[in-house]
Amino acid sequence: MYNDNYCGYKITVTIVKLYTDFKFLDFMNKNLEEFLVNFYLDHPNLRNFMLRLRDIFYPIKPEFSGWGMKVNHEPPWIHEPNSIFNKTSNKIKTNFHFGVVHSTGIDVHNVDTLLWRHWIVSYATKHAITFSTTDEYNFVECGVGDGLSSYYTLQEINANQDVCDKTHLHLYDSWGPMKEDGLLKSESSSLGRYSELELDTTKKNLKEFKNIIIYHRGYIPDIFDKKPKSPSSIVYLHIDLNSTPPTLDTLEYFFDKLVSGGIILFDDYGWKNHKDTKDAVDKFFKNKPGILMPLPTAQAIFFKN
Repeated sequence: MYNDNYCGYKITVTIVKLYTDFKFLDFMNKNLEEFLVNFYLDHPNLRNFMLRLRDIFYPIKPEFSGWGMKVNHEPPWIHEPNSIFNKTSNKIKTNFHFGVVHSTGIDVHNVDTLLWRHWIVSYATKHAITFSTTDEYNFVECGVGDGLSSYYTLQEINANQDVCDKTHLHLYDSWGPMKEDGLLKSESSSLGRYSELELDTTKKNLKEFKNIIIYHRGYIPDIFDKKPKSPSSIVYLHIDLNSTPPTLDTLEYFFDKLVSGGIILFDDYGWKNHKDTKDAVDKFFKNKPGILMPLPTAQAIFFKN
């Protein structure tokens, strides 16, 4: 009995001591934190230095890292485990074949670094479905690759049964290497890129949607006037061509076909190695009805009035 009481006493003392120490440390930490915050605010010239120290000694693990971004806040898809977007992202890891990893560096092991990019693709698709003033929903993607971004677009279309029966997705790609006459001198390093692309791989990746897909194989702009026939009106245009001349050709061909409420999504807009594309896009939209919104993912969206 004595030993039990003694042990109980020692345990109680230990708990009280730990609690007291914790309360004291908590008090000290709060005072230290208040001091540091005030010091930070009172010395603007030292703020960058203090932030660097914080990153060294108390690094904050980013909630998302990839596609040229690091963010500390929670990405929007984190609380929607059963959303179309999250289901699509999971399906890609099991159902998708990545055939251009040597050109893109993307495969099943790092595809999640593109989640912000694909979130934009998904929401751009939903925007086009919701706000386009039309009875015919033609979607276009120029620069398809393996069909990765197309897969997100198709899943969102499929989830909207009200428009699904009135929808086609037109996919334009050479499914071949980039050619010299489609590149500026500043883009010549891309010559021959995507030579490993195969149309059959793309078709296999998107086979569940084959009834609404129309493939246009060839180089832009020549392919626009060949069969199968290009759509006369569109609600959505995604441009991911990695070069300036075909990007401009695409805009000139499809812009007047874009209905009110439709959108154009650019993949290469903000990347440093595609500055010529950005300049050309800015110039094209200078007097166009709508607004061009650059995004932190280096994408940009044009919303047509």
